[in-house]
Amino acid sequence: MKKINHYQGDTLDFHKDVVNSKRNTADDKNKKNRLAALLPTSRKAFADYDAKFTRNSLKGLKIISLTKQEKEDFIGLYNFQSPIFTHLFNQLTTSEDGIDNSLCPYCTIGEASSLDHIVPKTVMPVFSDNPKNLIPCCSNCNSKKSNTWLADGNWDYINLYLDDIPTEQYLFVELSIENNTIRVKFYLDDSNSIDKDLYLKISNHYKKLDLCRRFEQYSFHEISETAILIKQFSKLLGNDKCKEIILATSLELQKRFGSNYWKAILRKECCMNDSIFQLLKNK
Repeated sequence: MKKINHYQGDTLDFHKDVVNSKRNTADDKNKKNRLAALLPTSRKAFADYDAKFTRNSLKGLKIISLTKQEKEDFIGLYNFQSPIFTHLFNQLTTSEDGIDNSLCPYCTIGEASSLDHIVPKTVMPVFSDNPKNLIPCCSNCNSKKSNTWLADGNWDYINLYLDDIPTEQYLFVELSIENNTIRVKFYLDDSNSIDKDLYLKISNHYKKLDLCRRFEQYSFHEISETAILIKQFSKLLGNDKCKEIILATSLELQKRFGSNYWKAILRKECCMNDSIFQLLKNK
């Protein structure tokens, strides 16, 4: 898990482009006029969002009183299938050097295929189309996150645009052998004394998105890949050099995806645990 780049343009200009893309319909001949009338509300709300975004204090946003029609109109601005949001998604999932970077930042398991509303659109409809309030994620994380965001005044999820993810290890894995089969257990631990509030947010994020169980579910493919490396490198170079190379690949994964990237931690443990290493070598 690693901090990612957010939308760099003017959020109100983006909103205006969204509004301009909308059309009246036979069933709603006054849509354009209603959306235009909402601009002063959007201008004030977006300025507040930008200010709190800069200070990483989005939990201080206040719910704006809206009529039922206004809520529907704001929520209706967002349509992931429309060209403007598809383009935003492509921007957010492409690196500065043009490389696809669509791994879901919330879980680092699946491929991002949707945009999640950091502040849920059902809670604050006025931010439905705010590009700084939209972050790429996989459908699994999006459905699990749903409309939750705050618990007892604290964020339930890491904001990967704003939060500084610790370099200290907080994600660990325990490997054991039962009936010649490897058992995997991921868990969180604050033995490295991470900032209390940040660790609480991390814990909530992992719990709400069921990440440790999901890591375990996908571990066996990664273990199989690691076993191939162990067999080949140990045969050609010996055990010590084999471990050195695999640990080096783990470090590269951590540089790219964050110090607590689950695949890197799993791969390292396969090397550091002698019983597991020998089992994978001889399988």
